[in-house]
Amino acid sequence: MRELPAGCGAIRYVCPVSARWSCLAGIALFYVPFLAWVCLFIALFAWGGAFGLALTLLVAAVIGYAIYFVMILTSQMQHRGVRVTGQDQPELLAVVDKVMQQAGIKRLDGVWLAPEPNAWALAGRRDWLGRRHVGVAIGLLMAAHVSADELTAILAHEAGHLTDPDFLRHSLAARRRSICRKLKFRTSWPLRWYWRWVLKVTREQGVAVERHADAVAVRMCGADLAAQAQHRVAEASCVHAIAMKLLIRPCWERRIAPATFFQAYEAVWNRAPERVEAAVAAWMKAPEKPDDTHPGLAERCGGRSFPLAARLRGDIPLAGLADLDRRFAVSLRWQEARYPMKTMTWAEMKAERASQKAAKNGKAPSEVAT
Repeated sequence: MRELPAGCGAIRYVCPVSARWSCLAGIALFYVPFLAWVCLFIALFAWGGAFGLALTLLVAAVIGYAIYFVMILTSQMQHRGVRVTGQDQPELLAVVDKVMQQAGIKRLDGVWLAPEPNAWALAGRRDWLGRRHVGVAIGLLMAAHVSADELTAILAHEAGHLTDPDFLRHSLAARRRSICRKLKFRTSWPLRWYWRWVLKVTREQGVAVERHADAVAVRMCGADLAAQAQHRVAEASCVHAIAMKLLIRPCWERRIAPATFFQAYEAVWNRAPERVEAAVAAWMKAPEKPDDTHPGLAERCGGRSFPLAARLRGDIPLAGLADLDRRFAVSLRWQEARYPMKTMTWAEMKAERASQKAAKNGKAPSEVAT
């Protein structure tokens, strides 16, 4: 694993006053529909002669939100992935601890392996002593794909998020991600035009938090390694997307749930590397969009392209990879396709197709004779 330079903690960033006001104005835009609905609600009750009842309900709603906020404040950080320890994944945790110590983060509330091919900085609420709960989630495919040095650069980026003191910038980025998720549902159509406009006018402030984290990774690990690490993350994301489109979702449509995913990942990587390379190249050339939550891949890679890794698996040993693969296959299935399915391994699906083909060929002569 690459040694980080001494004293390479997070960049001390001082947000300009104009940027703070821009973030504050952007955050306010996300509350305009809610305030409009509240005003309309009060106006309807007042028009019906029940203004006092409207105020009572509003006060009750405020009290309920305050109780909910206190419950969140006192709750511990949780994640739907698998929490790992030094006994379970010593090599992985060694890389995480090394980066966090160099970034000045003395304590993590947890490190999780997740089914998605990416990494996330988890920043929770502050406790009663003023300490913020923080953690890191690492995608299983990404952890299996990258090298230890590349994982160091990826975690340095996440450490940049955890040490970023600009609360307004983080709040705006979180709200933009929430709206992007809501726009995927049909229930958002009445205000779709408004949310798309908000995403457009807040894009630069929203991606500024990612640019800051990228700068921290460059400072800690160097521009070349940081760019290569972003390229490897893109490779893992493209492998996952291609496997889902060509192999996994077609099985779901036939009510069959693959027991594991890594065999599909290996098949895509070994049999169709040109698809992965083309997908990454298209991502590099993709234009900026209003709903972007990150800068473009070309910007994050410094305008450089890297050859695909020699193989899908990196040099970080992951204990119990097969068991984690089975657990995350179930998790992803329940996220996207919540209906009963028959769980089968890839070998069982291949054998079933072979038997069906043989049975069909065996019946063909008798059918023709009749």
